[in-house]
Amino acid sequence: MRQETHSSDEQDALATAAEWFAAIDAGTADMSAFERWRASDPRNAVAFARIARSWQAMEDVGDLDPDRQRAGNGAKEVAPARLTRRGIIRGAIGAGAGMLAIGAGVLADSAPSEAHTRAGERRMVALPGATSIVLNGDTAISWRKHDKHIEVWLERGEIALVLREAPLPLLVHGGKASALLEPGRYNARLTGGLLDVGVIRGTAALSISNTVSADGSGSIVKANEAALVGRETHLHPMNSKQVEALLAWPHGEIVFNDEPLSVAIERYNRQSPVRLVLGDPALGNIRVGGRFTSSNPNSFLKALRASFDIRAERTDKAVVLMGGKKFIRSDLAVPAS
Repeated sequence: MRQETHSSDEQDALATAAEWFAAIDAGTADMSAFERWRASDPRNAVAFARIARSWQAMEDVGDLDPDRQRAGNGAKEVAPARLTRRGIIRGAIGAGAGMLAIGAGVLADSAPSEAHTRAGERRMVALPGATSIVLNGDTAISWRKHDKHIEVWLERGEIALVLREAPLPLLVHGGKASALLEPGRYNARLTGGLLDVGVIRGTAALSISNTVSADGSGSIVKANEAALVGRETHLHPMNSKQVEALLAWPHGEIVFNDEPLSVAIERYNRQSPVRLVLGDPALGNIRVGGRFTSSNPNSFLKALRASFDIRAERTDKAVVLMGGKKFIRSDLAVPAS
């Protein structure tokens, strides 16, 4: 693997820029402090513009944008605070564009060859070939750049990928399966040691041999389809709600679509720093639905209490869910608050 040499100052600027971006996206950033940091060194503006540009590629989803879907269904469009944060980010892209053009050669391959997150964290990395990857919580990946393609190993967890036009071919390995991805947008996660690939835009060629070749041989997954790959490949279509769920988590939201509470808790425990535990296994059969903020489960817990009388008892290590009189009504869905 070819390894570029970069100064520690450049590495620090990129790492700090990613932290600022996450804070702005979550609405927790001190904007005065951010502006002081960005103005203190031209490299800071370059680094933030690069991070913001890579993340902007994650939102290039046309009619599949969940904000547009909600607006089309008569719901409110994006909250003003969210629009304000996106405006700041887009403004930063423009402000750093000139310096980015000068510094692009220096920063292009500055990312390390591996990345990981803890539960409740998200992280975005930019790979060579105009590829952006977002790591969900409790996720680990590694990658290697070859002369004509890039390989990514999903070691645990879940990732969202965007490949712009004419990137280097990208191979994603997970478990004993592999996927060759064309330009487009994808989701990949390990489920019980099996590779679960969702295609939002583009085409993925799958193989169970872990040796997908550049000719793309293997099972083909197209847009709005998903596949679970183990000893066999199980292909199935995705409906609009399933696609919406894949689009939501990279932006700090979590969508449940008539899922067992046990599954919902597993997903929350990946995306939230607050660990949820079922105090009664029977609660796991309740089916829930709704859209919530992934970083804070309070609205989700309130909805569980209102719909099923499920109590949240906090301990030092977790929030334990205990059943009430209404929890047996498993045909009810949890409304989004």
